[in-house]
Amino acid sequence: MRRDWPQAVRGVNFLWFPIPAYSSLTVLLWIMHARMWTFTLALVLIGVLTYLHLRGRSVVWVIRRFKSALRGRVVYARPVWYRRRTQHLGSFDLIDLKGK
Repeated sequence: MRRDWPQAVRGVNFLWFPIPAYSSLTVLLWIMHARMWTFTLALVLIGVLTYLHLRGRSVVWVIRRFKSALRGRVVYARPVWYRRRTQHLGSFDLIDLKGK
């Protein structure tokens, strides 16, 4: 007996094309605001989302990659206030830990 629930992770396609179903929301946007530029925007977004779907990527993956590119290559283990406080010290003996 075959169950349908393991197939739920495969995702839903738009009609018979390898287009993710959520990209059809751009067509809804075009229907609500029928202009040539919204039609062009809908086609471009459908193309981009289809390309990402065929490559095995998602929109969330693209956002994470963009945020990591903005962050830079170095991720510090210490908080900003600690790095600023100890950045120009030659020795940790100069830090006033008791707080006067």
